[in-house]
Amino acid sequence: MIVQPGPSNQQDTSLDQIYYIPKDKIESLKCLGYGNFGSVEKVSWDKKGVLKICACKTLHDIRKADELMKEILNMINLKDDNIVE
Repeated sequence: MIVQPGPSNQQDTSLDQIYYIPKDKIESLKCLGYGNFGSVEKVSWDKKGVLKICACKTLHDIRKADELMKEILNMINLKDDNIVE
């Protein structure tokens, strides 16, 4: 799972600011669906002892990782009143 560090996800960012969450810190709860890059699951994330519910994308093909990272950056930088943070 990938997240953008910092106080808000509504910041300009670049690929060098994104880091990976260790797999042992997330637990799959439910498959939400499949998309262009892979599957999307609802997961619980143990973030320093606090459980958070998140969505996690898993790639079908690691060669599409660059495309997925671009999509993630677009979502991080997306600012709209109709999007729940």
